[in-house]
Amino acid sequence: MRRGRLYLQLLIVGLCILGAGWYFYPRRFLPDPRALAEAETRMWQAYYGDDPKLLATELVSVLREQYGLSYLRAAQIGSDLLDATLAFQRNRDNYEEAVLPHLERAYGRLRSAHGGSWDAGEAARAELDWWAARRTPGRDNPEEVGRAIARLYAILYGKSNARIQEAGYLRARAANLRDRGGLAGPDGDWSEIQRLLEQSYTALVDGVR
Repeated sequence: MRRGRLYLQLLIVGLCILGAGWYFYPRRFLPDPRALAEAETRMWQAYYGDDPKLLATELVSVLREQYGLSYLRAAQIGSDLLDATLAFQRNRDNYEEAVLPHLERAYGRLRSAHGGSWDAGEAARAELDWWAARRTPGRDNPEEVGRAIARLYAILYGKSNARIQEAGYLRARAANLRDRGGLAGPDGDWSEIQRLLEQSYTALVDGVR
């Protein structure tokens, strides 16, 4: 699979991911958009630069510092998300058996840690849907991927509005910019990617207040 087509999850992302799953805190504890965008950009750079140690370090740091998790819980959730990312990377189909269980565990742990009310299976399927959308011709554009991300936000926060929809779209645009090689060479225009991510998280914070 071409590396540029695999969006770092979280998250992280991505997840890519950036993320993907570790970005969404269920209790109105709202992260710092700039700090989170900077951290996610570093994670994308680590992922595409084949630096798994830095990626893991950044992921655990984000889960602890931005979402208030203990080191143990952050490491557990981070491990689940990394397992999901690797399984997705290895498989072109059969996602429900290969990828979904890891995502369900991650969302279940996150829900338990912070008293979330979402269904872990539903959240995991929504997460997997936008990952798959980025691999599917006709769905791999920022508009479609952004709508899929916004659906995940709606499940996690129990609401949807224009700012939440905008947050999904901006995050999808950042991923698309990286996939296309950006504006400054094959490694992407990281400053522009970070700017889009910060705008995305700012919109998300506004939307869930």
